[in-house]
Amino acid sequence: MMRGFEWAVRVVRRCVAGALLAALVCAGCEGRKPPPEPRAQPRGPRDPVVADTVGDVTLLEGGGPAEVRGFGVVIGLGDQGSSDCPTALREYLVEYLNKEFLEPGPGRPKPGYTAGKLLDSLDTAVVQLDARVPPGARKGTRFDVQVSVVTGTTALSLEGGLLMLSELRLYDPQAVGRGLLAGRVVGRVNGPVFTNPFAEEGDSGPADQRRGVILGGGVATEARPVRLLLSEPSYPVARRIENRINEIFGQAPKTAEAMSQGVVLLNTPSAYEERPFRFIQLATHLYVRNEPAYLDVRLGQVTERLPQANLEQAALVWEAIGRAALPRIQPLYSHSDDVIRFHAARAGLRLNDATALPALQGIALQDGNPYQVAAMRELADCELLQAVDRLLPLLDADNVEVRIAAYEALRRHYHPAVRSVRIPHPIDHHQTGLVLDIVSARTRPMIYVRRSMEPRLAVFGGDVRISTPLFYAHPRDRVLLSAEEGDEELTITYRLPSARSVSDPVRVRPRVEDLVVRLAASPAPLDKGDPVGAGLSYAQVVAVLHALCRDGTIDAHVELERTSISDLLGPQPAGERREADDDPLLPDGSQQPAPEPPR
Repeated sequence: MMRGFEWAVRVVRRCVAGALLAALVCAGCEGRKPPPEPRAQPRGPRDPVVADTVGDVTLLEGGGPAEVRGFGVVIGLGDQGSSDCPTALREYLVEYLNKEFLEPGPGRPKPGYTAGKLLDSLDTAVVQLDARVPPGARKGTRFDVQVSVVTGTTALSLEGGLLMLSELRLYDPQAVGRGLLAGRVVGRVNGPVFTNPFAEEGDSGPADQRRGVILGGGVATEARPVRLLLSEPSYPVARRIENRINEIFGQAPKTAEAMSQGVVLLNTPSAYEERPFRFIQLATHLYVRNEPAYLDVRLGQVTERLPQANLEQAALVWEAIGRAALPRIQPLYSHSDDVIRFHAARAGLRLNDATALPALQGIALQDGNPYQVAAMRELADCELLQAVDRLLPLLDADNVEVRIAAYEALRRHYHPAVRSVRIPHPIDHHQTGLVLDIVSARTRPMIYVRRSMEPRLAVFGGDVRISTPLFYAHPRDRVLLSAEEGDEELTITYRLPSARSVSDPVRVRPRVEDLVVRLAASPAPLDKGDPVGAGLSYAQVVAVLHALCRDGTIDAHVELERTSISDLLGPQPAGERREADDDPLLPDGSQQPAPEPPR
């Protein structure tokens, strides 16, 4: 009995000790509670069209662009670069360049060329790189990158330069000095620098040449998913949202993942790699419930609210539901209201309904229709082969924006009316110096210049002539064009940035197409039979063409791409709701001042 009693006492003591220990642990943890579950903030009145959609019960987090920054080296500047570099930045670049460019190769220094020698050369300049990675970006997503000479250094110009492969990092906006070199690497960038081709015409010309853009040169090295925060955290609702999105956009790999009772992660599927913003819109416009009877009732309610309903929201709901919505929206393709007809046909075409084509083509061909250009952009994105056939006459439209939209639509469908010529970069033949498109327009010659995502020129009119006599001298003696009246050929002489001597004359027919090819082609082509040219950069070619158009030597005008903040996340067609400019998904377009460089 005694042994049994002692055993019982020991058990009680252990239980009491355990309880005391647990109490002490809990007391110690009272000041360190786990962080609360993220929660969406209350919102205003609900739009009946989007009531009970994913976006109605969640709030998007991470819907703005991610600011990234880096530092790198631009080569190929002749004597326009500089050898000065802040100490901390130089140490970083020497370490990075020695690691990244140990072996020679395309776009890399010559064998035996050390990082120190590279930075000391006047052929190079150290630069700061700034970019915005769009929300929902997948690994491999491309974007434009701003490049500027590092503050305090003395490089004169980045014109004609090539940025060596560089890292882009997330960074602390408040960081200074060496803190600017910290942060996780989320992207890389390299490519030709596109400087302001009209810098010489303004009072601030020289300063403009110290900054530029790497068109489409940035590449995301990791995906950038966005998060949906539930207004009322609930595991069943989070799981229902996950399943609803995955059944539409893909299960392997998962498009949506319920990370907790309050958070659902959204990964952009490959089909939307170039349009992550549209994917986010569609995912948030899905009704959480998916029973066919329920969806049919909701479709009827949306249709009954026309035309008072928010048609942009309605169109996204139709598109998100999928082909089950077609019986409801097909009758709207012939609606008398332009707004209803456009949005219904847009949703139908995005769902690959060929019967929506006549409605959108009719809008695209109707001069003065506020949705004309928007309809053309939808036709350009459409995968149906017959989508753009009727746009050919619009290459000669009076409206410049319509002409450009027709060209873009035909080009994206590889229509024979647009013939493309790729010209390799003169420094790195693996990269594109520029793409020249010859567009089969019959009237009003025009030269269209892309300023985002790729160096691309479009010449409207296949045989645009250059008048003689002609004399043109580049402001920095980079190239000289001449011809006497009646000459059947133009003479091109050029001076390479790294050379003092002038080239032998290059002869070319007096046509814009031939001139562009010769101006941009490498002075030392890799393949026998390729044209020998002056090796001008994209910006330099644009500057030459603009000067010749301005003085009437070329009977055409230069039209620049009209860029805007929407270029970052995908264009919003004209005619759609402009209140989207205030949407939290869109950047405000502001720019931060350049920080002091790392010292």
